[in-house]
Amino acid sequence: MIILFVSLSLLFAACSVENKDYQPVLVGKHYVLEEWPDSLYIHSLDSIVKLEPIKKNADSSRKTEISLKSFEMPKVVMPPIPQSAEKSNNSTKTQKPVSPSAEAFPSRFMHALEKWQSDPSNQSLYFTVTAQENEDLLQLMGRYYKTNTNVLPRFYTYSAIQSVNPGLSIEKIKAGDLIRLPRLK
Repeated sequence: MIILFVSLSLLFAACSVENKDYQPVLVGKHYVLEEWPDSLYIHSLDSIVKLEPIKKNADSSRKTEISLKSFEMPKVVMPPIPQSAEKSNNSTKTQKPVSPSAEAFPSRFMHALEKWQSDPSNQSLYFTVTAQENEDLLQLMGRYYKTNTNVLPRFYTYSAIQSVNPGLSIEKIKAGDLIRLPRLK
């Protein structure tokens, strides 16, 4: 009886709701990141930041904010080039004409990938590619799509392709790995 009484009193003392350090997380409130999750996450953010263009006349006095919304698909939109800038660029150096299919590739790829992710078992939405030695995902995609795949957002592309290729490490592709890629229409 004494053992039961002691164990119940310890149980009630241990389950006290008077935790003074507890603060509930509020939706919509911004919190300061006190610790990085892991080195893989940092590496993926670093690779995204390296690909971002640097503006020469950027206002460095403004505070920088980064918001990651993994549930939204990024949109690739090319800004229009003003006529005056186009003429000055043509007079100073010759440019290679960009084909319309090269500009539309990111949009077509993301649309096909989104459609495939909504129905991953539909075999008409993807094809399987065999990886070669010392080849990363973007090189493999460039080889099969016959276009420059470096225009795609690297972090999004890798995570989306990883989600439809379970059991494979997309970051470390080995020769002979079978990678499923979306079929562009």
